[in-house]
Amino acid sequence: MVAPELDRCKGEEFGKRKVKDYLFHAECELYDLKADPNELNNLADKEDNAEDLKRLQEKLKAFQIKTRDPWQIMWGHETNVQGTGVGL
Repeated sequence: MVAPELDRCKGEEFGKRKVKDYLFHAECELYDLKADPNELNNLADKEDNAEDLKRLQEKLKAFQIKTRDPWQIMWGHETNVQGTGVGL
């Protein structure tokens, strides 16, 4: 069940993407910005990109630890945005 104020955004667009795509996005996103500058084609779940995605995730984790980012606790935890059912 989606909150009514979020459900009404389904058809609205913000740039080339729909508002709901910003509110309910995949856990990981990876884009080829030269071929897809509007970030419409998420490559994160493509087998060909698995190594690149893993490398970038490890780089992000290291940066979060170095900078004491409080969101580093999200790695390895199953969490949802409260009330939406959307995983982080």
